[in-house]
Amino acid sequence: MAWTSPITFTTGNVLTAAQMNTNVRDNTNFVHSPPGCLATVGGTQSIATATNTACNFTLADIYDTDSMHDNVGAPSIITINTSGVYFFWGAREYAPNNTGRRSLGIEMVNPGVEIAVYTDPAPLAATNSTLNVSGTYKVTAGVDTARLLTIQTSGAALNLLGTASAGIFDSAAAFFGAQWISDGT
Repeated sequence: MAWTSPITFTTGNVLTAAQMNTNVRDNTNFVHSPPGCLATVGGTQSIATATNTACNFTLADIYDTDSMHDNVGAPSIITINTSGVYFFWGAREYAPNNTGRRSLGIEMVNPGVEIAVYTDPAPLAATNSTLNVSGTYKVTAGVDTARLLTIQTSGAALNLLGTASAGIFDSAAAFFGAQWISDGT
């Protein structure tokens, strides 16, 4: 359901049930539950060294109000179905290893633009390396898709960690989300 610009009434207009449904009910429903999703992962993902890799999110989504994420058919992609400005955020956690660096970025796939990147240049040997990234971007429905990319340079494959609660409480950070915040006008 999309936002509809409300009509401007003038003298002599008669308010109809259809106008009330479109301009009040439908717009209230849109504001109550705007397009957005939060994808999660339930296991580890091996990341080869020095290889830019899309993170997969394979568990049932925490929420998805606009059919934006398919955890089976396209587990690394968030598809934008309603145009506007979106806030994107993601987090992943690497197993302990103090060699090389770890980076996490949000990429708008179709224009090929990275909108946010975080790099941990000095991970610790005995501590998981947690990476968080966020950014905003104006997107077009049916054109733009987003994905969370990671790269690590330890010299060997490393695991991204993940658990069913996906960092929401006290487990490994493992989520990727998008939330509509404005129509961009």
